[in-house]
Amino acid sequence: MIGERGSFEKVELRNGRNDFWGLIRRGTMFKRLAAITIAVTILGATPAYAGQWMQDSAGWWWQNDDGSYPTSEWRWLDGNNDGVSEKYYFGADGYMLSNGAAPDGQLVDGSGAGLKTGLCRRRRRNGA
Repeated sequence: MIGERGSFEKVELRNGRNDFWGLIRRGTMFKRLAAITIAVTILGATPAYAGQWMQDSAGWWWQNDDGSYPTSEWRWLDGNNDGVSEKYYFGADGYMLSNGAAPDGQLVDGSGAGLKTGLCRRRRRNGA
C-alpha cells in the first residue's frame, strides 16, 4: 500500500514517442543510481595495460600508451590480443629478459615469457 512503508511519487518517463506513468518509491531510485555510478567508476579506474611491443638493436620492450615502460618488474601482457596473457620480466633498463633467469630466480624462455616447471605461464585476459 502507498504510504505504509515510504512515500511514493508519480513520475513521468518519456522515450520520445510514448508517455509512461508509474510510481517510484522516493529515495530508492537515487540509491540504485548511486550504487551503479560507484560500480562503474571503480571498474573504469581499474588499470588496463594497453600498449605495444617495441624493438631496437638492443632488444624488445613494452611501451605503454602514455609512453612509459615497465622496469625491474614482472608484467602480465597480451601483446598479440589473443585473449591470453603471458608473464614477462623487464630489467632495470626496461628491456624484456629472454633465455635466462629474473632476479627472483624465475626462468624465461626465448620469447621472454616466464616459465613455471618448464611451461610458459599464461592466463586468460579476465585474470582466470
